[in-house]
Order: sequence, then structure tokens, then C-alpha cells
Amino acid sequence: MQLTDARGTHWRIPIGLDRLDVFLTLPDDVADGPASIRLERIVEGAATLSAPLPFVVTSAPLPLGQESAEGMAPVAPGQWTDLVPDDVDAFELDRADLVEVEFRQTGMTQITKASGRNNAHVRVPGRLRAGPVSVRTRTWIERTASEWSAPAAWTILAHAAPPAVTSIEAGPYRSLVWWSESGPAVARARAGETLVLIGDFPVANAAALRVFLRRGQHTVKLQPTDFEKGVRVALPLDLTPGDWQLIVAPRDGTTPPREITMIRVAKV
Repeated sequence: MQLTDARGTHWRIPIGLDRLDVFLTLPDDVADGPASIRLERIVEGAATLSAPLPFVVTSAPLPLGQESAEGMAPVAPGQWTDLVPDDVDAFELDRADLVEVEFRQTGMTQITKASGRNNAHVRVPGRLRAGPVSVRTRTWIERTASEWSAPAAWTILAHAAPPAVTSIEAGPYRSLVWWSESGPAVARARAGETLVLIGDFPVANAAALRVFLRRGQHTVKLQPTDFEKGVRVALPLDLTPGDWQLIVAPRDGTTPPREITMIRVAKV
């Protein structure tokens, strides 16, 4: 691929291909402004170029797509949810210094700042009402803000959403040991292993969760920590082998403890 930037600098860029798309990564020092790309083909040793495809390069912040807000798990006022970015929006979130999320209902507009390692964790303002709401986002880089995104339709729940675990990974290689849809009846792990719980956790962070194991009258508390898009817990090294029920609950008691699945613990 040949790239020409606004300064007239020419670049030869390797590309990736699949059946429908061409992928390329722009150089870090490409100039802002009008640019064009041309696809080069070699036929019998001779190079031919396609017609130039014009586009605009910018290093300014850009708004996220509507889908990032539309995909948020529904929660009640005061709870937390997460933006669901595609690859393009994930790039914007990574380079943004600040992400603002606007919630608009009849007669009320509330703006909150996203948080978390990837700027995707969002608290729904407590003053909002259950029902339909319009959501927009914008990103900031230093003191420059993007335009607001196109509004996305979203729904606020009337009652608090409980934590939901959709899959569990275990061990040093994060092997998938359980998933919620048509998955195994039990998750298998060894005492001392680390579990990563992936799902939707409508709380500020892992410290706001209670995660524990129950077997008959015995309860073992686990210490949850934030980890990528989930929560990480370590099974005690001296945990008795057998079947333990994994339970997750918000620490503030907003929703009752929820049984997730059985963990079948084996010896080390």
C-alpha cells in the first residue's frame, strides 16, 4: 500500500488481507490533514497502482460509535456498567485521557466520567429514572474534546441488576473451565490456582464485591481484585478437595448473593 500524507510524504506500508477487507496501520508520524492511499499490485514483474482513495488523518480525539453505548449491560440508577467498544473505539479509549458519558432524559441531563483501566467503566447517575434514556459519549486528549457521538438508545432498569458471571478461566494459562451458555455443569480447578471471572459486575470495582465458596456449613472467603475485563480470585492452597458452590454478591447488599456454579476442586 502506498500512502501520501498532507506534507506530500510518501510511505510504503505492509497490509493485511482477508476475503473482504484490507488492513493497514498508519505510521506514528504521518501528518494530520488530507491523505490518500493506493493499492500496488505486481503483475508479471510490473507494478500497477489503483486510483487514489482520499481520506483525512487526524490526531485529535474522536467520539465513540453508538454501538459502544448501546451494548452496555442494563443496570439501575446508581449502578455501574461498561461501554462495549469495537476495535476502532477500543483504540480511541486507549488513547483518551478522559471519556465523558452523557445521559439525557426528559427535563434532565447528567454527565459522568468513565473510569477503569480502559476508560470503559461507567456509573449511571443516581438521579436518573428507570426507563428509556439517550446516551452520548465524547473523548478528551489533554485539553481538546471530540464532538459528542450520535445518541444511542438505552434503558435503565427499575431494580438493581445482580453480578453476572458468563465464563471462568483457571490456572496460569487461563484455560476456559466454565461458561454460562450450554457450558459444563461444574468448573474444574486445583487448590492454589487463580480464577478469572468474566461477566458484568455493576459495582465500582472488585473491592465492592463479595466472592466466596460454600460447602455445607463451611464458607471460604476469597479476595477479589480487578483484572482486565473481569475479577480475579485465588483459591487457597489448603482448600479441601471436592465440590464448592461459587457465590458472588455486591458488598453493599443491593442484590442478594448469587450462586454462579459449582467449582470441583482437586488437590495440587
